[in-house]
Amino acid sequence: MLRATERPLVKIKKILVPTDLSERSLAAIRYAISIALKRRGEVVVLHVVGDDPHLISAMIPLDREMLALKPWFPIGERARNFIDVKLRDRDLVLQHFLSRHVDPKRAGSVKLTRLVVVGDVVEETVSVAR
Repeated sequence: MLRATERPLVKIKKILVPTDLSERSLAAIRYAISIALKRRGEVVVLHVVGDDPHLISAMIPLDREMLALKPWFPIGERARNFIDVKLRDRDLVLQHFLSRHVDPKRAGSVKLTRLVVVGDVVEETVSVAR
């Protein structure tokens, strides 16, 4: 039986932490890691790319891609390649941010997963949380 001062342990499997790569979000990442250590959970660090006009505009196929001379060339392939490269770049930035600011010794056995997506920050965060 639990005493009035005791709280039951809740099983936390994953903790989602959105980040804009700022100092404030770093505090949230560190706090999530401390909770995950106690609860044996995983931390998913989400970075939503929603402020890059070049990246957002690349999501719409360009006229020259739609009128490509080669019939086998899929519409939007250049745009998809551009987005893939940009997302990989942002993932490297996130990886570098975490490696500079999160001490692996303090993180211990916590599985830390990076996720970078394009879109509206709120919509993508809710989507990933589901």
